[in-house]
Amino acid sequence: MEKKYAIILVFVLLALSGVVAHLGYRAKVEIQSVVTEQFNKQQLDMAERIAGDLQDHMTFLIKSITALSRGWRGLPGNAAESPVGINMIFDIVNDADVVAMGRVLPDKSVKAYATGAPLVAPFGLETDAIAGWASRQNTGDSIYLSHVFQAKTGRFKNRLLMMLATPISVVEKGETRLNAGALFFVIDPVALVHRYSQSAEPGRTSHSWVIDESGYILGSAQQELVGKNILRLMMSKEHWRHSIRLQRIVQNEMMTAGKGVTWYDYDLGNPANPVSRRLLAYCPALLSRQNPGLFWSVAVTAPEKEVQSLIGTIITREWIIVLVFQLVVFGVLAVLLVFSLRWSRQLNLKVDERTNELRIAHDKLSKSLNDLIEAQEELLRTERFAAIGEAAAHLSHEIKNPLMLMGGFAQQVMRQLKFDREDSNGKKLAIIVDEAKRLESLLVEVRDFTRPNPAKLVVGDFKEVINKTLDLMSSSLSEQGISITAHVPQTPLLVAYDEAQCQQVLLNLVKNSAEALSGPGEIAIDAQTEENSTVVTVSDNGPGIAPGMLESVFVPFNTTKEHGTGLGLCVSKRIIEDHKGTISVQNGSNGGAIFRIRFPEAYSTIQAIEKFAS
Repeated sequence: MEKKYAIILVFVLLALSGVVAHLGYRAKVEIQSVVTEQFNKQQLDMAERIAGDLQDHMTFLIKSITALSRGWRGLPGNAAESPVGINMIFDIVNDADVVAMGRVLPDKSVKAYATGAPLVAPFGLETDAIAGWASRQNTGDSIYLSHVFQAKTGRFKNRLLMMLATPISVVEKGETRLNAGALFFVIDPVALVHRYSQSAEPGRTSHSWVIDESGYILGSAQQELVGKNILRLMMSKEHWRHSIRLQRIVQNEMMTAGKGVTWYDYDLGNPANPVSRRLLAYCPALLSRQNPGLFWSVAVTAPEKEVQSLIGTIITREWIIVLVFQLVVFGVLAVLLVFSLRWSRQLNLKVDERTNELRIAHDKLSKSLNDLIEAQEELLRTERFAAIGEAAAHLSHEIKNPLMLMGGFAQQVMRQLKFDREDSNGKKLAIIVDEAKRLESLLVEVRDFTRPNPAKLVVGDFKEVINKTLDLMSSSLSEQGISITAHVPQTPLLVAYDEAQCQQVLLNLVKNSAEALSGPGEIAIDAQTEENSTVVTVSDNGPGIAPGMLESVFVPFNTTKEHGTGLGLCVSKRIIEDHKGTISVQNGSNGGAIFRIRFPEAYSTIQAIEKFAS
């Protein structure tokens, strides 16, 4: 016997270890998914912060040149274009990545300055476009913002630049004339991007890069890539050519002012570790409200292995917790097995001792001995039943929590991974969930039988319990082709009852009737007042109960069901008896079983409370 229990314990431990290991693996996958999602969100926040800084910086320059244009006509003579005036203005905007400023006259002549010193032609700037634009403006608040271009000649030859301009007006003979040319700033976009992208690194190996709407790189951790077109680079560089996914992201998302998070594979060109998966977050920086098509796209990227390093500690702690949990469970099971075997040996010894005593007494007393044996056997049955109840209650308490965890984790995996019950993995998980629910239901029945809760009697209309039973069972019964009806009087059925316990009794009786039908059929619940008592009957048109089973229907552990416990009707009987009522069963004249519940006299509210309280 001890060897048998030991083998069972080993199998239980192995099965539990497999379940815990599987749940641990699924938890690892879920944690990695959550951490990756949070890391992507952090990278997107970084990209949005850089984009916001770029937009704020460009807004500052637009406000600066607008304010300068408005104040231009208020300066006497050429004071604004004097070396002192130019130096004073340029010192303000030079710290904002403006490398030059100047004025385009209506005749397309240019006066340009850098650090207070005039620039000498050729300038290599898009001043002709600004002059043509300014001649077409009819308001002084218009803003011209050019695309990024590369200067071909002049002081800024081969540098990437942008032009920001606004028309200026002059006062002649007391009248304001708008078409007096335009003021312009020459902006260094590379320096502007560098200013804000350096302080926004979410991870140890993360970096940011910025491209304009045409795909030209304005900022990158690899300085040699600045000024080059990213799509052409991907087509020319061997380790980028394979990243078709990245090409699509750049072309279809980033170059169309898209926003989001994604991933791409990056070819490192290393035979030992050829491909690195990287996480990418990107968003647009809209530079001008008057020209929505002018934008830069900010991207923040980091290798996926950085996320894995972040969750390494979490996973280690998780497995430590799982291991400790298993050790605790194994220890509890081992202790329970030892105590169970010890209790079994002691009980067997006690039974043998009492049996020997009875055998000796049987030699002395013949007729009296038979009565004594019957009494002794009844005593043994009572003791065994009490011991089984105590052990069952203890085991129910110890097993329920791990059982709920297993069922809950399996159900969570099915829900999050959207497993279908028809595929192989879904079937396995469904078996775990269903068996866990069945065992949990069994434990609840054993607990209710061994440790019944006292009834909390409240006077009310018992029709509410009947109606709620119909609501709970109608849908599931109709799917089986079973109809359920209730016949109750219009007047209230005042009963002092515990709603939860009486609901349990009715649900148990209805479920028993449905299982007895095992197919289409009818179930009826009737309630009426008889001789100052309330009588509730539950009947069906099934095969009924075998005559030999009628007397033992309410006996504990007596059942004909394959997966039954034999406790449902026994618990129901005890609940009704706690309500000072009675429950009986008989077969109907036309077939089927009829369960009859009789509650005590239906008093008024105050009288019922006083009676049941006493």
